[in-house]
Amino acid sequence: MQPERELIPEGTEIRNFVFLQKIGQGGYADVYKVTSKRFNLDFVAKVISCTSDKVLESTESEINSLQMLDHPNIIRLYDHFFWKDNPQGSPLFVMILEYCPNGSLMDEYKKNGPISGLRLLQITRQLITAVQYAHSMNIAHRDIKPQNILFDEFGRPKLADFGISHIIKDDQSKFTVNSKCSLRYAAPEVIEKKPHDEFKADVWSLGISIATVASSGVLYPLQTQQLMIDAIRLGNINLPKKLPSSLLVLLKKMIERDPNVRISMDEAALSPLEGLEQSCSETDASLLAKRSFDFTDLKRRGRVKSKNRISIGSFVLNGNKSTARLTCGPFTRGKSIMHSMSSSNANFTLSKNTQ
Repeated sequence: MQPERELIPEGTEIRNFVFLQKIGQGGYADVYKVTSKRFNLDFVAKVISCTSDKVLESTESEINSLQMLDHPNIIRLYDHFFWKDNPQGSPLFVMILEYCPNGSLMDEYKKNGPISGLRLLQITRQLITAVQYAHSMNIAHRDIKPQNILFDEFGRPKLADFGISHIIKDDQSKFTVNSKCSLRYAAPEVIEKKPHDEFKADVWSLGISIATVASSGVLYPLQTQQLMIDAIRLGNINLPKKLPSSLLVLLKKMIERDPNVRISMDEAALSPLEGLEQSCSETDASLLAKRSFDFTDLKRRGRVKSKNRISIGSFVLNGNKSTARLTCGPFTRGKSIMHSMSSSNANFTLSKNTQ
């Protein structure tokens, strides 16, 4: 058995962040809990191994989206940078994100069973406002699922993983056939690979995600992938019956098979959820106003994320040579800075513009 991959060894210090332990791993990224020696706060570092155009495109999408978003129910990006001194030789890109210590929505569902009552209504409302806000910023998430909804230290849900998100530049560009949503949470039009409104596809995915964690059974057949696909295409979804009637009505509108009839996220945000509004005003107002981290000082010291877009250009693999050119938002004041990054395996050029 091969030893588990370690992109960055525990105990490593980079830019005043100490890597404490690895808490997750994906196809091209490791996730670490880190602590800031400067601010005495814990964060998450998503460490990306820059191995292909696809990886760089995903990284670019996530950074560009998160830099535009500022919402209490969306994960926060605080910093991003290349690590050029990796002793293993391969170039690594590091994203410093908000730390959510209480797992994912799917983790809670697997541990405690179906989520119900006031908590279900609170989670639903907060996630609707998060996605509504992202859409108002012309960003489609494109991979909403319980695994991508995390809980911070206050128990608030946070929409995370914007790796395949899409920044929509005009009314026409939101119609696509190239969505990459996880199959189980994909809308019928996505599965059928039809040109579709990515915002409406997000509405379906959120509706299915909420229904999944509220159900003690299955929403559609899972014996084979084809049976599941057929059920989704036909809109044959077995919603849990023991739900507040207002939530059941809302979910039915969110998972309407016809995207032209399906409600928008703005309409979902206006839908009443019985039993929620009064309790929220009494018990949750102060909680909703809290931030996991007040980064006024971080911003004043020049370490908060830039609002400028990061553009990751060509990434060419040629034998043991790798080249890439990036244009990032400024993290230091002054003139344009060119950094040359090289190792036995890769030659990188990082361009930081301060326009």
